[in-house]
Amino acid sequence: MRLRLDKNPNPSAVDLDWSGSVDTFQLFRSTSPLNLTDPGNLHLATPLCFASDTESGSGILFYKVLPLP
Repeated sequence: MRLRLDKNPNPSAVDLDWSGSVDTFQLFRSTSPLNLTDPGNLHLATPLCFASDTESGSGILFYKVLPLP
């Protein structure tokens, strides 16, 4: 699965999109790549292949998209 990030007009937001064909995707977000897919790092679950993270702030964030098991 390929995850792409794009600038959002809102400076504290980022747009994400990915490919895939499952019923539900999980989007994980963390300030560290370690344990990125821990349940506490689940940002959202969606049936769509895109999302906007409006709380990305100005620091470095790591993202991972996985199908819901």
